[in-house]
Amino acid sequence: DPLPSVPAKAPKDIQVVAVSRADVNIAWKEPDDPNGIITKYRIYYTTERVTNIDSNIKVEVPGTQRMHTIKDLEYNTTYYFRMTASNMVGEGPVSDVYPVITVVGIASRPKGFQCATTGHDSIQLSWDPAASSDKGRLISYILSYKSSAIYLEDGMETREEVLPVDNDSGYLLKNLRPGTTYHLTLTPSTEQGKGIPTETIVCQTSDFTPGKPVNVQARALQGQQIEVTWSPPLEARGIQQWLVRYYRATDPMGTAVPSEETKKVVPNLVEQGFYRYVISGLEPKTAYHIGVAASSGPAGGVSSYESIREPVTTLGLVPSAPKRFEASVRYDPDLRSASIDLNWLAPDTLRGSRIEEYRLLYRAVGPPDLVSSRTYTEVPLSHGRTSWTLPPNKVLFGAVYNFSLSAKNNEGYGDVISCQATVREAPPSMKPESFSVNTKSDTSVEVFALKPILTGRNGQITNTEVAYWPKNAIDGYGSKNFSVENSSAVIRHLNPSREYLFKVRAWNSAGPGPWSDVM
Repeated sequence: DPLPSVPAKAPKDIQVVAVSRADVNIAWKEPDDPNGIITKYRIYYTTERVTNIDSNIKVEVPGTQRMHTIKDLEYNTTYYFRMTASNMVGEGPVSDVYPVITVVGIASRPKGFQCATTGHDSIQLSWDPAASSDKGRLISYILSYKSSAIYLEDGMETREEVLPVDNDSGYLLKNLRPGTTYHLTLTPSTEQGKGIPTETIVCQTSDFTPGKPVNVQARALQGQQIEVTWSPPLEARGIQQWLVRYYRATDPMGTAVPSEETKKVVPNLVEQGFYRYVISGLEPKTAYHIGVAASSGPAGGVSSYESIREPVTTLGLVPSAPKRFEASVRYDPDLRSASIDLNWLAPDTLRGSRIEEYRLLYRAVGPPDLVSSRTYTEVPLSHGRTSWTLPPNKVLFGAVYNFSLSAKNNEGYGDVISCQATVREAPPSMKPESFSVNTKSDTSVEVFALKPILTGRNGQITNTEVAYWPKNAIDGYGSKNFSVENSSAVIRHLNPSREYLFKVRAWNSAGPGPWSDVM
């Protein structure tokens, strides 16, 4: 048999934390190779970074202990901690060094921090009054709490509340979620900053069964979808989820399919007080029974379902999207105008009766300077068409156009396909607007000019150029640029009592436009 030996390794997972201005807490786990039963642990500490361990202050704790607090240390001092484990044979190796600073002025950790559930939306918190050394120094408590809310997108909700120091022993935390577990910590605060936080405590609000939703309505949409809308009950504060179920009118109620992704049902037009959910993937021309229920969360209660009296029938099959929908820009030889040609092929799948017509929607979507309206222009086209052209009088140089196309049969319009076309810029074709010159002093004037009108910009106007010169002068021509955001520029250092002439022109990335009349 091998001879008995000391522990092969030092204690592991050592954590050293200042828990007050003069106290440090040390926690650890048993070493991996104890070579027997650990009889005691030794904690060595000193204020010197590198020392012989024999010169350190030594504290011994029983082998069954996993935590110890060193008290009455010096304020605002760095201490260095090391540990060893011992068995019946002797003392094992020394751990790494763990530094910690005792900070002067920080508040001690609150004691006795605990919680109690007081309802489906509140938790009562309590703690011991502040230590005598902290009284008069505390300015507030900071309550931090997280909820393990699996119905939230990020899975966790974190909040903080600042409690006045008057709340020195308790606080009622309100407006919480029913049936939800909360993780809470309390941190004291002084003028020197945050103090030592408490250990995290856990508390769960009680379950809550909400009332039924009201004004439940449904209507069929294109593409075998049904839109469901409803309003919350009068007492809606504890509702965290909505459940939508549906089943075919020809099937028994027990075959109802619960809606998926109900956690993503969000308020729609909240100011009007109703919610919206769209059920997709249904069968065409099929009647469905639909109901909506309120839930206080995954662990909470669920109201009874409020159902629509009459089943809702989905629409028939509509055409699939047209194929190979493409746009190309065509410029005239002098770059004075441009048109956009669109081409497409009929849908692969008619999904029922023949195509009756196409619907084309288009508008300029950018840049912002060239978008005069966010409304799409609708163009109906006969069923045999496979091409169309946006004429030059509708096309702006420098603009990006979005086009959408769908086919229609006797059931309605089908799937949509989209494409874009970008028209390159051309030099502005019109002069700046509202050109004026105003005297500011005997040696300076202010020149004001706005961008050309929309149809004359031919792109994004980048700046305006001012040219000026003395009247009847042979030379002495000057110029200055100013940005379109400023709309004006001040020309300085002119000769007093001298008459000057001015003109302006607009620029974009393609070059300058025409000069204005001379002023």
